[in-house]
Amino acid sequence: MNKRILNTDVNSFRILIKAFSTIKNEKDIELFFKEIFTPQELNNLTLRWQLLEMLYTKQSQRSIASKLGISLCKITRGAKILKHKSVTKKILKNMEFYNEHISRNKHKC
Repeated sequence: MNKRILNTDVNSFRILIKAFSTIKNEKDIELFFKEIFTPQELNNLTLRWQLLEMLYTKQSQRSIASKLGISLCKITRGAKILKHKSVTKKILKNMEFYNEHISRNKHKC
């Protein structure tokens, strides 16, 4: 890893990652995110996740750009992440399984 990440000390970055890893439930993660991120930062993070989900479900880059109102350059970065084995791809696969499971259980009621 580089000595600096976006003008941030690597040690501080690792401490932040450690802080994230101590959170054990979704509600606390939500509260933590709302406390440390601005609404615009949360919007950007959510938008990034939306485009990754859309790419994962094989939607075209042009369709994503149109639906989300973002440039193809932003989408290309996400496509590069999903092109190879990545933690992001693993999370999306796990979320796909979770969403299918929830959907099946809703129909049983």
